[in-house]
Amino acid sequence: MHAHDDRLLLSNREMTPKLSQGVTTVVTGNCGVSLAPLQIQRSPPPPLNLAGGAEWYRFADFATYLAEVESKPPAINVVPLVGHSTLRAGALDDFTRPAREAEIRLMKERLRAALEAGAAGFSTGLIYPPSRSAPPAEAVALAEELPAFGGIYTTHMRDEGDGVMEALEETFETGRRARVPVVVSTSNAAAPRYGAPVIGSWPARHAGNSPVGFDVYPYDASSTVLLPEMIKRAKRVLVTWSKSHPEAAGRELSEIAVEWGCTAAEAAERLHIPAGPSIS
Repeated sequence: MHAHDDRLLLSNREMTPKLSQGVTTVVTGNCGVSLAPLQIQRSPPPPLNLAGGAEWYRFADFATYLAEVESKPPAINVVPLVGHSTLRAGALDDFTRPAREAEIRLMKERLRAALEAGAAGFSTGLIYPPSRSAPPAEAVALAEELPAFGGIYTTHMRDEGDGVMEALEETFETGRRARVPVVVSTSNAAAPRYGAPVIGSWPARHAGNSPVGFDVYPYDASSTVLLPEMIKRAKRVLVTWSKSHPEAAGRELSEIAVEWGCTAAEAAERLHIPAGPSIS
């Protein structure tokens, strides 16, 4: 269900990569990333580039995006979400700070319009740079738009390592304060010692409050954008694509670093504008 197919719905309406696996419904706009509502002329910052380059961020409002999707309906069902990072990219001139009151009002207006157009909910990617500086109150203020539309709140949490328990509590608190159902995206504990506490915390921390769910992927590596700060905790990094060094696709980051005579983090820095890895 969890997918980043916002662009694929337009560029490959047959949706062969999904239908060939028996997938008939996808949830898009996850982890704070959606193609709309946003119009930009510059290269989108990671992880917004998961959805495409600047040429794909051409939808000033969500209704326009949905109209293009529906003009030639894709071969599968779609449940679209609105991304927090996308809203921030259209409202803030600096991602390294919390949104100001006027910026929050603008994001709320755009989110509300998207929900009225047919979006099913709101997602955050608090672990990623565009939304990392957003305090919990910012996510709550936006999530408060959801109950009137029966919307859901999904989140790629702020931390999946040593701060995973605090991130989980922040997620639950957002659901409680906004009074909305919560879905934890790609639920995992990057540090294995936290696996049992994370699983055990679900019923204990959220009993009697808004419904909570989570999604997981059925393999032991993650796939995202190549961010140098994530390299330290990885045992293995396979570069899946790189715009600056396309020849690196399919190669181990450690091998590339040896060839370039630098550290893995330095190699990632040279590759990541933009690039994608599989990390285990």
